[in-house]
Amino acid sequence: PHSSLSESHLQRAYLEPGQYQYPFSLPVRADAPGSFESNGRGPEAWVRWDIYANVDLAFWMDPSTRMPINVLHTLPLPKPELLVPVKEEMPEEAAFGCSCFCIKLFNKGTLGMDLTVGRLAYAPGEAVSFTGHIINNTSEKATFRITLSRRQRLRDTTGPKQNTTSQSWSLHVATVAPGASIEGDLLNGAEARVPSDAHPSFFGIDSQEALQGNKRNKKDPVTWTYDLEVRFHIGKMGSELKSNFSFLVTAAPPYAEALPPAGTSPVVMGVPSAAGSVVPTLPPADPWAMQGAAVTTPGPCATAPTIGRGFGVPVVAYGTVVNVQDAGGEDKATVCVEPLQPVMGVWNAPIPAAAPTTAGAIELAATMDAGLDKIEALDTWCFHNRGAAASFTPDDVALVMSKVVFSMEQTGAAKTLASHMGQCTCAHVAAAVGACSFSKFDVTAAMAPWITDKRNKETVLSQLGAFDRTRAEMFF
Repeated sequence: PHSSLSESHLQRAYLEPGQYQYPFSLPVRADAPGSFESNGRGPEAWVRWDIYANVDLAFWMDPSTRMPINVLHTLPLPKPELLVPVKEEMPEEAAFGCSCFCIKLFNKGTLGMDLTVGRLAYAPGEAVSFTGHIINNTSEKATFRITLSRRQRLRDTTGPKQNTTSQSWSLHVATVAPGASIEGDLLNGAEARVPSDAHPSFFGIDSQEALQGNKRNKKDPVTWTYDLEVRFHIGKMGSELKSNFSFLVTAAPPYAEALPPAGTSPVVMGVPSAAGSVVPTLPPADPWAMQGAAVTTPGPCATAPTIGRGFGVPVVAYGTVVNVQDAGGEDKATVCVEPLQPVMGVWNAPIPAAAPTTAGAIELAATMDAGLDKIEALDTWCFHNRGAAASFTPDDVALVMSKVVFSMEQTGAAKTLASHMGQCTCAHVAAAVGACSFSKFDVTAAMAPWITDKRNKETVLSQLGAFDRTRAEMFF
């Protein structure tokens, strides 16, 4: 976000030396993706957020700061049709020791699997339910494996180039002995939880707006979705039964009231329900189709709680907040960086007065009063309170230096204070000089290396005599 003084205040809004605080809050777009890191094979992708603040002083050395933050996902949320059990039936079929390239050799018997997934939408950390019946009527050990995979699309926003990468998590692996079967809970008491680093699905702001009939010039640089693969196979090259479910990782678990009652009959994959609809996971090879069964835009959701929305975010001492990207201006996004919520605010309230002295300076002054060695007390306190020392105002500096009575100690105290502050302005130096009547030049020389606004040297030089002023010119 960046801000500027309103036109009506440009000629009369002067900030006196001191520390100013302007509290404000800025909303993050509710449909924006949360923080995301990809660690799969192929090109890397990520969504990283930071807060950037800049003070515009109309020349190239504007002070600025940048702080990384973590943004939680608030979308997608599940629609009701994703919360019903889904079943896929695979009748027993012949299993071969070698089944590849359309070649089937060494008949080992038969494999069969009926599989029911509790639902097709889970949040990170939730345990996925698997029930059904698997049977190994072969002479070989069979492996039952459940894998969650993330499919990622990486787009070059400057051209048509697109990459597809993937990342997988093994949720469950079990060995079924020859002639054995598992019925009921296919996990046999174990848990298959959605990993915490499986970030909620993101189909892109571009695709969301396309569904609403809006067209954007830019494509989303990265989008991702999931599918669930269940395999029951013998050997490395033997026959296998495989089932793929398109899978939605949601931002929050569903309400308990939104879940169907226990014992609800599962919907069979590919078979129309009584209402004539088909489970929106077909074809299984296209997990991107899950977007149609997910809540991907801000607004009320009947199946899951609203996260981080539903309340106003105040902007204190600002005018109208403008989403510059939606307004069509100042969008300089590159391939990897897109300011989803650039905000311009305008101060339309009077500039408050600077705080004269801070609590830290008052505490330091009391510490120095209680000790005999002022410089030692100053050095120790500043070492343990670096943050407070770095934010001292000119009035704070004047208060601290007034506690150093002996002129022989004032130069050392000024140097110690400036070094702990890290940087100071001419206003800070002038305040210190004003508190040290008999060592003005020496205090100026001690603090000069940390001055950051030497163009304001007259603030300091005006307090020195003619002889000292000439000598002090060399420091600026």
